[in-house]
Amino acid sequence: AMLLAAPAEGYAVLCEAIARMDLRDDLGRINAPTLVVAGAGDQATPPDHGRAIVAAIDGARFALLDPAAHLANVERPAELTRLITDHLEAPT
Repeated sequence: AMLLAAPAEGYAVLCEAIARMDLRDDLGRINAPTLVVAGAGDQATPPDHGRAIVAAIDGARFALLDPAAHLANVERPAELTRLITDHLEAPT
């Protein structure tokens, strides 16, 4: 409902800004424990994008939610919550 209520023009401008954003060169500067979660069916940010992020961050971990797409937090809330909780509780 929230997505459908967003003004189409504002959403389009946001998508254009994200499409132009490239922060890959900054990933190697991340030194915090990092969990990257992807939905197996996400066409907007496919799992390979998450895997590339993990490859660029020392010690990062990748988790794939399947089935799930771009809104894994809505589609698989219990599984995503468990992944995040486990990540936050993991010893550093």
